[in-house]
Amino acid sequence: MKNDASMNGKKVSVRPTLLISLMGMIKDVNKAMTTDFKKIGDKVYILGTNTGEMGGSVYEKKSGKSLGASPCVDPKRAVKMYRQLAEAIEKGLVASCHDISDGGLAVALCESALGGGCGCCIDINDDLAPVQTLFSEAPSRFVVSVAEENAAEFESVMAGAPVVKAGNTCGCGAVVIKKNGNEILKINLAEIDSAWKREI
Repeated sequence: MKNDASMNGKKVSVRPTLLISLMGMIKDVNKAMTTDFKKIGDKVYILGTNTGEMGGSVYEKKSGKSLGASPCVDPKRAVKMYRQLAEAIEKGLVASCHDISDGGLAVALCESALGGGCGCCIDINDDLAPVQTLFSEAPSRFVVSVAEENAAEFESVMAGAPVVKAGNTCGCGAVVIKKNGNEILKINLAEIDSAWKREI
């Protein structure tokens, strides 16, 4: 069963979806978080757990195939991690933060890299298929960059949460993603920019 929804002036068919919009107060606008990588040499962390589901994903839409179940949220686990992340941001330990949503990890990394004009080199160690590693939209996940001098304190604040130090921002001019040491994606910033402009 699909519902029709209007998004950005376009009518699209989507699976039945609960949409909740929230707003909150930011006491100090200087602590508002942006998604763009800030400088070369920052540590890149992946927060949350990739459970690998592909149903309802952008990849499923692009492939034209049904890719099974959609992912589920674990609210209690998510809220605990969100509170830890909020504390890290409040303490000024986080340079950038991007949700892993439409398009999965690969798209989140590309958007952060493009926004900051700064590449990254990432190595993910998991047992998923490469397409799941790159494009699963499992919920409650983030790409976070942290300056090296803040890394130890950030890791302390996030202790007990599902957090992996996955790599670094770099001056390579590309997003490079490895899986268990083997390169599975490399795309330069010019290609990312061109693809982004085609989609808007």
